Amino acid sequence: MKKIALFLGAGASVPYGMPTTKGLMEKLGGNFPRQDLLDKYPDIEHVVQILDQEVKIADTKAGKHHCGINEALNKNLGKTIRAKKTVEKLIRRHYHWE
Repeated sequence: MKKIALFLGAGASVPYGMPTTKGLMEKLGGNFPRQDLLDKYPDIEHVVQILDQEVKIADTKAGKHHCGINEALNKNLGKTIRAKKTVEKLIRRHYHWE
């Protein structure tokens, strides 16, 4: 069974004791695999969008080809996938109701 978490912006979850998206971003810490995205984008929602786009592009035929022949792209994809999983776990941990 898939677990679903509501991830709302504009502080909608703050009255329920959940962090803002900025607060969530601060919880990622300095060992986040794609620190470059945290430095570039001020909001976790943007980071999530970029990670999703990069994974989708890499899953295309052209993306697979380029990752297969370019070691740097392949290494970056690995970081992107780890970063995406890290954010997903963090969102599920902080934005769920039972």
